[in-house]
Amino acid sequence: MSKLLIEDEVIKAVCDHLEKNGFRIKSVALKRKPGDDIIAISNDGSQKVYIEAKGATSSRKGSSRFGMPFKRGQVKSHIAMALYRASVMRENREENNIRVGIALPLNIDHKEMVGMVSKALNDLEIEIFWVDDKSNVFVVKN
Repeated sequence: MSKLLIEDEVIKAVCDHLEKNGFRIKSVALKRKPGDDIIAISNDGSQKVYIEAKGATSSRKGSSRFGMPFKRGQVKSHIAMALYRASVMRENREENNIRVGIALPLNIDHKEMVGMVSKALNDLEIEIFWVDDKSNVFVVKN
């Protein structure tokens, strides 16, 4: 069975990916802190990236879902929340040259749920940062 990534692992993988691709991390919200999960700026300052992240399992050791994959209804809820949050990120930014994304674990349920809103993601120019169980990141610009 594949490793189930918690949200912080998804965030760390995407931060590493961004740093390897010419960005510096301005802020990160780990350990369930409020705010934008990732804000990064290109090394030349020409571009900013705002990312909302979700995991494949709960990070709370006492929760009933800890170490177990989220159920489809939970995945659907997470995708809805991430889409809303990314839409707010897109709406509330006055800067030029911004990118907005959602970072998700690469698994069947997340892929299916994202597929159901791919037109909206495309219309809003929201990228998907897929993270596999080995922390490799694949970016899809819808």
